[in-house]
Amino acid sequence: MTGMQRSSDHVERSHSKNGLAAALDTAKTRLLISGSLYIFCVVMVLFRLCDLMLFREGSEPTLAENDIAKGVQTGRADIIDRNGVILATTIKTTSVYANAKQILNIGETCKKLSAVVRGDLKGLQLKLEAGKTFVWVARHLTPEQKEKILRLGLPGINFVPDYKRIYPHGSLVSHVMGFTNIDNQGISGIEKSLNKELSSSISPVQTSIDVRLQHIVRDELRRGIEEFSATGGAGLILDIETGEIVSLVSAPDFNPNHPSKAPRDNLFNKVSMGTYEMGSTMKIATIAMALENQIAKLSTVFDVTKPLRVGRFKITDNHPKGRPLNVAEIFIHSSNIGTAQLALLAGAERQQSFMRKLGFMDAIDIELPEVGVPLIPKVWKEPSVITISYGYGFSITPIQLAAGVGTLAAGGLRIHPTLIKGKNRGKERDRVISEDHSKKILQLMRFVITDGTARKTNIKEYFVAGKTGTRKLLMGRKYNDNHVATSFMGVFGQINSQPRYAIFVMVEDPKGTKKTFGFNAAGWNSVVVTRRIIERAAPLLGLIPNKMNVEETIDEYFQQAHFRFSNDKH
Repeated sequence: MTGMQRSSDHVERSHSKNGLAAALDTAKTRLLISGSLYIFCVVMVLFRLCDLMLFREGSEPTLAENDIAKGVQTGRADIIDRNGVILATTIKTTSVYANAKQILNIGETCKKLSAVVRGDLKGLQLKLEAGKTFVWVARHLTPEQKEKILRLGLPGINFVPDYKRIYPHGSLVSHVMGFTNIDNQGISGIEKSLNKELSSSISPVQTSIDVRLQHIVRDELRRGIEEFSATGGAGLILDIETGEIVSLVSAPDFNPNHPSKAPRDNLFNKVSMGTYEMGSTMKIATIAMALENQIAKLSTVFDVTKPLRVGRFKITDNHPKGRPLNVAEIFIHSSNIGTAQLALLAGAERQQSFMRKLGFMDAIDIELPEVGVPLIPKVWKEPSVITISYGYGFSITPIQLAAGVGTLAAGGLRIHPTLIKGKNRGKERDRVISEDHSKKILQLMRFVITDGTARKTNIKEYFVAGKTGTRKLLMGRKYNDNHVATSFMGVFGQINSQPRYAIFVMVEDPKGTKKTFGFNAAGWNSVVVTRRIIERAAPLLGLIPNKMNVEETIDEYFQQAHFRFSNDKH
């Protein structure tokens, strides 16, 4: 073999060795990558198993199930009272659904479920037999129900997290809160009117309601309904300075945690939705209108000794004095004849204009969907002018009346009621009547307490002024003399120059008792309920007891007239 051949063989052997080494290196690299991928996959599987077994609920839905559950409402902001007390909140629950494709025996599965949950299980079976892959079995299970279903070990029965709205105070604030449906969407009350805000925010909505005052008003109203065998009632306290409603009660009420169990009538909000003929409480507006339009002065005298005839109808006074009365006396003694004469002098146009300035002509703007529309005459002529002057033929809500009277008796600036704390801060208020006329209205209302039909609310420690109203109930097409709704509309505070709160109390169809000597007028029932409420609520409102002496602040005219009023008590 020549030297050249030996060199060639050496080169070939060298290339062969290099190729083998390269192949081994490639194989090692591939083996290392494959091994790493395998180990990574094993680690991921182990991690997922540990995650499922140690850190997640055993009933957690799969990704597919999560997609199904995307439609479930996932929470809602709290509603709190003015002091931060929770009125409505949301808790996490579990709901259960069925997938027909995963169920082995539909009939047996439904039978076992029926022993744990209530519902339309027959309907559930029909839907599953139709092959539906998602059918609700039950919403908002209790922990005990969930545990029982888990122990059944039924294929095709799956759980998803859910949320439920609860109301810790039950019926206490039911007509303010309203309630939500099973998917946590508001369908009445603040829950509905502020549904978008509550659904999209985590910050609580703070209402103007004071839960402590709510307890007092509800307690005393229910006590009065029972005492006078009434069919229902309503109560309201409104802060005159801010327009904030600190208590709103409509009776009977309902439990918003179980609204379907309540009679339909209990869901009706008498304070915001109910529109009523307000009876003699409307005389406050009529007298204010007469003063503001310079139709008469307090000293102007009218002949009220004879009934006022309007067509075939005759207007009379319930407690005639048998002599002419001046405007102040017309109010104090609640003369229908005198009030009607004032309204006739004003006329329909000025009467309508004044009612509009008070906010009585349109539905009130407040944070509730249940708002009543005032019932006003289609033809506003002389008969309407007369009846409206003393509270018939014209219906408004208690909130409207409270805001209107608060406006007239506490300075003359219009009040805008709200259920949200701080909403009216800095808001301008239109003037409805002058401060001077407002003071006169307040003093007239005070005399109703000291010398008129509401003497039972004359609490020595606090200043109270107001007007009673007793309206006959319409039975069919006629007013029934034996069935009435009574009310007290007033203001109260620490000192008589600055009443701070407006209060409205209504008792529906009260009956006379031995204590009332068989009488059922407002001075015997609504006034009594009002007194109890004020006596309990005033200290919580920060009002300091201060023995009132009406003689200290009344003007010269009232001082001269006081002796005459006192002799005409009824």
